[in-house]
Amino acid sequence: MDYIAQCLEKFRQLPSAIKNAVGGFEALAVIYKLEGEYGVDLSFLVVLIAIGEVSLENSSDYLMKKYRLAEEDATDIKNELTREVFSRLLLPVNPYLDSVSAIKEAVEKKLVNLLNSSVAANDFNEAIFTALAADGALQTELERLLLNNNEKLTRDSLILEGHEIAPTISNWLKDFIKNNGSDLFNEIALAQYLNSSNAKNLRPEEKKMVSKLIKLYRNLVFFPESLQDVPVKNWEIIPLDKTVVERKPGEIRDVLEEEKTSPAENIIKSSVKPVIAKPLAQKAPIAKPLSAPNPLVDLEKNLNQYGPGSLEYKAIKQEIDRLKKSSPKS
Repeated sequence: MDYIAQCLEKFRQLPSAIKNAVGGFEALAVIYKLEGEYGVDLSFLVVLIAIGEVSLENSSDYLMKKYRLAEEDATDIKNELTREVFSRLLLPVNPYLDSVSAIKEAVEKKLVNLLNSSVAANDFNEAIFTALAADGALQTELERLLLNNNEKLTRDSLILEGHEIAPTISNWLKDFIKNNGSDLFNEIALAQYLNSSNAKNLRPEEKKMVSKLIKLYRNLVFFPESLQDVPVKNWEIIPLDKTVVERKPGEIRDVLEEEKTSPAENIIKSSVKPVIAKPLAQKAPIAKPLSAPNPLVDLEKNLNQYGPGSLEYKAIKQEIDRLKKSSPKS
């Protein structure tokens, strides 16, 4: 089964509510509109997002790589798909979007949860920069809330100026500022602080939390200078854990890990077996060229399984048209 067929089969097995949400009339109207505006095919991308093969966050990278779109256009398409197709119909609503009060409450009372939850942190990061751009005074207010946050971050007390104090977010930041001053700092200063008297004996998971807190403090208080060397698409206030997900044998590949080849070209590549060199004493027989499967024939067969108005039909038809255009004229 070729790559497109695998993805469509996985999409077919999704609950009907999800398939109807991303492939229904309203969703298709949004997809058609965006395709007309930007001159790109989006149906298969929507299928890939729905089955988890491409994340919404990475969909702009997919578009830039496949269609060589400008980052601004790719980001606009991603945001439109998020708002009009996925966020409204499929995904949980981001509690921080269009809610400055939720952002303030998170920094004041729910920061430990943000530091512990990648999902919550990602939602916060997605909303915070728009909020900062809309309200010039918000950054100062969030800094005040951060420095006065009384949530307990670690287990044991801190020693500050000879006194034992509670291990709150506020007190950890006071200790860091006392050691390093109130200017923008680098990773070396952070590493040195994590070996200071209060931090060096922390348990690994606690040291990680303190490190995240201090990075958050740097990202927020010194923004935009703190992120000036970071691509805009990678901006974050709450530091996220960077993990590499290894796929098991047989799992569908992440299309962003592929080289710049079409699914059909990847099928042809995978059908060619490595040649093992034989001893010089033996004369190796001349290998006959392998006949590669015809992806167009397979796609046209798959096309007949779906109704002309469906998202699956549209995705296959777009790939057929693309392959026909790219095929050399006989």
